[in-house]
Amino acid sequence: MIESGRYKNEGILIYVLRAFAFFAGIFAVVMYMTKGDYTVLLTGATPLPVVVSDADNMLSDDQKMQIRSLHMNLLHLADIDLRVVVLMGAFDADDTATGLLKKSDAGARSKSKKGMILLVGPQARIVRLKMNFDKERPFSDEFVNYVQNRKMSPFFRNNDIMNGIVKTVAFIVQRAQDDQAGKIFSAKQLEAQLMDRDSSNELPPNRVMNDYGSPFQVYRAFIHSMRSFDANNKLSFYSTESQYIFKGQPLSRDDMARFVRLDENCPPAEVKILKDQHHAIMRYPIIARECTPYFFVVENNAWTMDMTLDRRVIKVDAFNRWLMVQGIRHPYEEGFSDWLFDAFGYPQEE
Repeated sequence: MIESGRYKNEGILIYVLRAFAFFAGIFAVVMYMTKGDYTVLLTGATPLPVVVSDADNMLSDDQKMQIRSLHMNLLHLADIDLRVVVLMGAFDADDTATGLLKKSDAGARSKSKKGMILLVGPQARIVRLKMNFDKERPFSDEFVNYVQNRKMSPFFRNNDIMNGIVKTVAFIVQRAQDDQAGKIFSAKQLEAQLMDRDSSNELPPNRVMNDYGSPFQVYRAFIHSMRSFDANNKLSFYSTESQYIFKGQPLSRDDMARFVRLDENCPPAEVKILKDQHHAIMRYPIIARECTPYFFVVENNAWTMDMTLDRRVIKVDAFNRWLMVQGIRHPYEEGFSDWLFDAFGYPQEE
């Protein structure tokens, strides 16, 4: 009986080991096929090599991840399956883009088979946006022309092409969201907005707050200091409590670089001054999941940036998506009263 029990236990152990080896083998095969991209396994995201074709590895891994995140946003928002192709050398722009759209599987992940190709030639300084569906909604001829002839121009001039590609993809996603909100694209109106935004970028970081006049200008001063990696906790645009927190826990260079990266890649934000006229928020469209909101409070009759919520209310998960810890009361709740949050604190689209 003892021998029989021993053999039975050994049989169970062998069965468990075989099952473990079987599932480990499957996991290894999947990881090999996705090149170790665990996001594909956890969230069903499109594999990076499918979204981005970059044979010369001009884009960084972080830039490719940003593009993939935007690709997923566009897929969920407008059911459009986007591919980004970076092609070196000289080529015929229209023929190449049309051929790539036909040969690629762009549209395979779309329920309505809507596919799109963004082709960028860094050396040829060429941009082409092609799609296999009606361009009038949401991408009019005016929008396509703007993307192909205007959007990347400053990035070509400044030799910042790869960053420009990420921003162009974000621009496409933002247009899809604007379309759902009933907004019509106007290149002339966009240029006017950009001129207003650029004029506020020149503000130095340490002038008196009353000279700024708005929370957004305080934000521009904050970004100016982040670009300079200025970790001084006494900068005048910080609230008193923020200065106290940063004295013991100063921002790291990685923190500051992240704020700059988000400023460069996030879509236009909305500033809301709350009813008490002493608090304000700056928030991005819900679809921009990596773009964390900012908070402002009036102190001594001047707007200041309140960074205290970043430490206790606003959190960022492993996929760089922000969430708001539920159950903690704070004076900025009114600013999100028109948004829904799930049980984990993630903002939800209606």
